[in-house]
Amino acid sequence: MALPVVTYLYGQPSLTPDRWFYDSLFLGQFGSASEGKLPLVTSFGAKIVFTGDFTTDHAGAVTGGTMTGYKVFAGHTKVATGAGYDIPAIELIAAVEAYQAFDYAALDELLISAPANYVGSELGDYISSTGGEGSVLRGRNGADNLFTTSPDTTLKGGKGQDLLVALDGGSDYFGGPGKDAFGFITPDLPNRIHDFNPAADMISLNIVQFPGVGEGLLDDAQFKIGRHASTPEQIVIYQRGKGVLWFDQDGSDDTYAAVKIARLDKGLNIAASNFFGDDYGPV
Repeated sequence: MALPVVTYLYGQPSLTPDRWFYDSLFLGQFGSASEGKLPLVTSFGAKIVFTGDFTTDHAGAVTGGTMTGYKVFAGHTKVATGAGYDIPAIELIAAVEAYQAFDYAALDELLISAPANYVGSELGDYISSTGGEGSVLRGRNGADNLFTTSPDTTLKGGKGQDLLVALDGGSDYFGGPGKDAFGFITPDLPNRIHDFNPAADMISLNIVQFPGVGEGLLDDAQFKIGRHASTPEQIVIYQRGKGVLWFDQDGSDDTYAAVKIARLDKGLNIAASNFFGDDYGPV
């Protein structure tokens, strides 16, 4: 089955579609449905117009039907769209009303955390997905920030200088052209980097979850080409023959075992300068 498609029409620095989407969900009020449209409107210009096949009573209140898509507006400007959904309208309305009462479960399951194909704009996009397993996040031409909290997600940066972060592991990174950074939050949740370019790309390690990694570039003494560390300082190890990246927090000492944190292409000329520590933490 094809995934629903969420398309961002604007990005940073002009407009952030997610802001207008969530402002509408939290603060909007449903208006009367007409001609296959069900508006969720705020007093300050944020608006979602749900589309589909709705049945209504004489006052325009929804009595049944299905939501198949939506459009997100910032004032009169359409900033994002969603298509390919099949959500019962009555369930959607009830879930939004519960969401506004801080009961998030139903709307998360129906819409927010459902697997989807997210497509960025021509600008720099911030796409943060809690979509389920199998989701796809695609940046395009800008400097994109792609984040997911679900495993088995595909992140594609596209052109530009992109940051890709999958928190739960089991995901696939494609940086695309440009200088990209691939983020790893914890060492026990490996991801696959398909197109790492040592001449341009970087790997970011969270300094809280990767003991011994400090902010800034990794020290030369902390990096090893091979399978096992030969000194206690060598905590990041690239097994060039198999394309496996390991983290061993005590190097050649025996207290901690090395754990696989990523799979890359084989035979890359990776160096310590391809790694840096960051403190952004869980997204």
